[in-house]
Amino acid sequence: MHSSHRGPGFTYLVAVLLLTPGFASGQRPSGAQTRADEPVTTLSAEALAQADPRHPDFLRKKLGYYGLLPLTESPKSGFVEHYRFLWERWRRPAVLIEVEYQTPLKGTYRVMVWKGTSGQTSIWEGWPGKGSWVVEKTRSLDGPGIEGFQMMIDRWHLVDEPWYDGRDGFDGSDWLLELVSRNRHHAMYRWSPETGNVRAFAVQLIEMGIDSVLVPIE
Repeated sequence: MHSSHRGPGFTYLVAVLLLTPGFASGQRPSGAQTRADEPVTTLSAEALAQADPRHPDFLRKKLGYYGLLPLTESPKSGFVEHYRFLWERWRRPAVLIEVEYQTPLKGTYRVMVWKGTSGQTSIWEGWPGKGSWVVEKTRSLDGPGIEGFQMMIDRWHLVDEPWYDGRDGFDGSDWLLELVSRNRHHAMYRWSPETGNVRAFAVQLIEMGIDSVLVPIE
């Protein structure tokens, strides 16, 4: 399992700092004033590693900034299936979509938006760890029920998808999908996916609430 917060803004910040002369070595730019007793700050190898989806703590850190745990550590009693999609969008509010089935024919679809402590939805105002989730939309799910989602999971072979496909960037969006299906947990991370099975499933979840704040899809 993987985890650490490399949100859309964080990766960009790391890149800018590493490109700043002298930063990686802990040196200050020419002309900067330094007190004799002021410690020199460097970006640790651990911090850099946790900005990488390949780091073993990526999933936990990513979810933790939003007050969440991996689904394997926060099972909801009685739920037969549980799907969760964390969607971090560049300069737009983070979105959390959950589908929970209490029985094979009775489920709930829920969309939540991350609100900053100031009440703003901008990622800059509602930086992870300084806000809360606000429910945007809730919908009851009846027939065809759970079988429709399981068919999509099977059709796109989602449980066989790798955690990370190697694609990365700075000013895009982070897509983090977790599935608990047929008593099996699987997590997948993608950066601004343009194609692929993870995107296909996540877009289905997005379109169920398309008349809310979930546009544009990026």
